Amino acid sequence: MAGTVVLLLTVGCATMMSFEEREKLYGREAPVITETYASQQIDPGDTWKVYLKVSDPGGDMESIVAIVHMVGSGTHPVIFTRIQDGNRRELSGYVFLSTSNPSGDAC
Repeated sequence: MAGTVVLLLTVGCATMMSFEEREKLYGREAPVITETYASQQIDPGDTWKVYLKVSDPGGDMESIVAIVHMVGSGTHPVIFTRIQDGNRRELSGYVFLSTSNPSGDAC
């Protein structure tokens, strides 16, 4: 399965841009993705997990936004995962993508 996932954190939009660029656009308290890990390849039917460690000095992160583009099936609708109030300053965990369809078969 080949695919690309772009993760953004809304309200401050933590991308992989330089600190100077981020500060110019969003101020000093923009969220920053400090660590990530995801398998480079998975088998059809598996669940793909993208592990994240994020910090936001302002504590105003609202959502994780994922854009998924899979070779052969194109770009899928944007996915918003709301961040709970207690995790808006520091967040460590994962988002996942299931590659099975509702009947349990591989996509």
